[in-house]
Amino acid sequence: LFEDVEIPTPLPNTDEAYKGLPAWLRRVRRSVFGVEVLYNGRWKSFDEWYLDYHRTLVAVDDGVGRILAALEARGLTQETLVVYTSDNGFMVGERGVLDKRCAYEPSMRVPALFRLPGVIPEGTVCEDLVINNDLASTVLDAAGLESPSTMQGASLLPLLGGEDVKWRDAFLYEYFFERAFPQFPTVLALRTRTAKLISYHGIWERAEMYDLLHDAEERTNLIDKPRASERKKRLWRRLHAQLRTHGGRWVPQWGGRDENELDADL
Repeated sequence: LFEDVEIPTPLPNTDEAYKGLPAWLRRVRRSVFGVEVLYNGRWKSFDEWYLDYHRTLVAVDDGVGRILAALEARGLTQETLVVYTSDNGFMVGERGVLDKRCAYEPSMRVPALFRLPGVIPEGTVCEDLVINNDLASTVLDAAGLESPSTMQGASLLPLLGGEDVKWRDAFLYEYFFERAFPQFPTVLALRTRTAKLISYHGIWERAEMYDLLHDAEERTNLIDKPRASERKKRLWRRLHAQLRTHGGRWVPQWGGRDENELDADL
């Protein structure tokens, strides 16, 4: 299956290719999650892994088809909200990575398809900034229930139904360092409609800034470009504002019991 598809070429391991990118990223390509190691050698080549990855996903398509067929057979199609999504995006060789856990577009962007006859017009395309926090409120809304005030997300049904809705123009992205996956640092990022600011914690690494309107593949880091200095200041301010709004920490720390209690357990 898929033997005739064109397989993309991963980022080459050259100084020029990694110019402007963080040093940790180049180290990942030589780790278990990189294109040079391929999950500890479980695949002989990137091409072989790429084909197997997409062949595996065919089972997802088959499963969705069975669910939709079952709804149709039981006459439930018109009264069922169907949501097709994922817990994360995935890097398939971009920047030499085979994983998620970073703020680049392939990792950050998540598939999102919604079907609710009579509410969402067929063929609707939504270009607004939708986040996974919106899913719970959307499901509650479809069931005729109110969302608790503690929820950060918002129902997507008015937006998908074509209503004129005041919507977010930016969101906060967070990835917290996991001890089991030390290849990836803690990340705090701000994503707007047209730009992105990425910052790292726990490592000596400069930030990244991209103009997504003219550089959708995030090839040119603008963080040190004089012409982008004012935009950089605005994005930093907005990132801090998002952290304050959502109770986030500028210096992320492990939570839970204090260190003395942990030492006593050890």
